[in-house]
Amino acid sequence: MHALESEKSVVSVGSNAVADTTSETKSAVEDMAGFDEIEYLVHFGDVDAAAVLTFTAKENTANSDSSPTPTTVGSGSITEDSGNLDNKLVRVVVKKSKITKRYHFLSITAADESYEIQSIITRRTSARAVPVTPDADEVLTVELYS
Repeated sequence: MHALESEKSVVSVGSNAVADTTSETKSAVEDMAGFDEIEYLVHFGDVDAAAVLTFTAKENTANSDSSPTPTTVGSGSITEDSGNLDNKLVRVVVKKSKITKRYHFLSITAADESYEIQSIITRRTSARAVPVTPDADEVLTVELYS
């Protein structure tokens, strides 16, 4: 469930398909000016058994994923077990309270085994109302959808 009721929402394709890899995959850099929260929907293809996928939300002062050096907002991991990630969506949400810089992107890495990504879709939203007070310790939410 979103922490914010959306007044304005922009959806874009944050990355094209990625073939079988163990290398880092990054979404497009998104400009958060005028927005409060960002959500990434990662659509996986085949994910090899025992792959440990780490999702790291990063931010930067420039529209770049490398220079100046981005800072980490938060991260979370999921482990592939018997096809539970094959052709599934993983939702990663970065909370408003943790956004301190204008530009954001998602980095995905794998340990041990490889993975394929069909697409990364980003959704930036701005709040109309905040229905509940979010947990101050919660930085990043990673959820799996069938």
